[in-house]
Amino acid sequence: MPNTMKSPGNIADASLKGMKILIVDDSPENIAILERTLGQEGFVMAVSTSGAETLDIAPKIMPDLILLDVMMPGLNGFETCQRLKADSLTKNIPVIFLTARTSNEDTIKGFECGAVDYIQKPYQVEEVLIRVRTQLKMVSLLNHYQKFQDILNQYVKDLQRSNSDLNQFAAMASHDLQEPLRKISYFSDKLEKFLNLGNENPGASKWLAKIQNSVDKMESLIHSLLQFSRVGQVHPFEQVNLKDLVSEVLIDLEPSIRENRGTVRVDSLPTVEADRVQMRQLFQNLISNGIKFHRKEEPPCIHIKSSRCEQSNMWKITVQDNGIGFNEKYLSKIFKPFQRLCGKDEFEGNGMGTAICYRIIENHHGAITAQSVPNQGSTFIVSLPERQLKTH
Repeated sequence: MPNTMKSPGNIADASLKGMKILIVDDSPENIAILERTLGQEGFVMAVSTSGAETLDIAPKIMPDLILLDVMMPGLNGFETCQRLKADSLTKNIPVIFLTARTSNEDTIKGFECGAVDYIQKPYQVEEVLIRVRTQLKMVSLLNHYQKFQDILNQYVKDLQRSNSDLNQFAAMASHDLQEPLRKISYFSDKLEKFLNLGNENPGASKWLAKIQNSVDKMESLIHSLLQFSRVGQVHPFEQVNLKDLVSEVLIDLEPSIRENRGTVRVDSLPTVEADRVQMRQLFQNLISNGIKFHRKEEPPCIHIKSSRCEQSNMWKITVQDNGIGFNEKYLSKIFKPFQRLCGKDEFEGNGMGTAICYRIIENHHGAITAQSVPNQGSTFIVSLPERQLKTH
């Protein structure tokens, strides 16, 4: 039967205090030497005198380290180690062989059985202590890592739950806000028809027009907020031909392009692993910005092209326009929600388009930035991986 656990005494390394060592040897003399030596270090110890006994008590006390003799009656040390490593409860407990068997074949066999070290008898006490401390420090580090990993996993779960709650709130809030807006719009329209407003009451007509304009802006803001919240909901990635996808976006934007007498030139674009819905939204926002923020005296001209980055898995895609541009000192602002660099009366919008683009690129493990000169246009630079790296 194993001895009861010995209380720790003086320990050389405080970080190892309380760590448990199971000594497995059929020689009382060897056990006494190890107990005395390790006891001075302050480790908590248990003793087993056979392989069978070790297999019984190791899962119960779960030591941090096992010092295992090879030559024992019944199960020898090699067989004992193999069975410990085959057990899901004890497979990760490090084993150090302490043995008089000194051949290379035995040393190799010890490591093949799963041991982390192999010490030959007769041994130096200082050598055993150094190797024991080294293994226990590794165990301690792994234990700390696992605790931090558990905390991190819990944070991830909490963030995922919070994000899910936020998305649900955004969807409900947008619905609840849109409903009264629809009523305001409906009744202001009815009121205008009822009063037969027009040239007879220009003041009242102007007020109703302002009400309708405010409703339109609020609806646009709610729609943008809902889009921003939904960017976190990533659909399964698939192979997306960006050239074909941009062609689809241009069909949707054709009325706006024609109205502003704009042109869009699209060079060769790659096929990437991505969320098709979000890629469509990305290019729609970037092209729409190029059309909207054009100079009054010059029709918008947009050029989209791509090139492979030095990193073979990455593509650089640029969306260049000849619009109003911006001062690059404000670069950090344009990718934040509700940030506008021009007056509200000059251009429509709520400052959400590029913020949505930024979140989309984040979801795809890429990067987005811009280069610009006022009154000379802007170039948005998107870096996208061709293949998404597996995280599991």
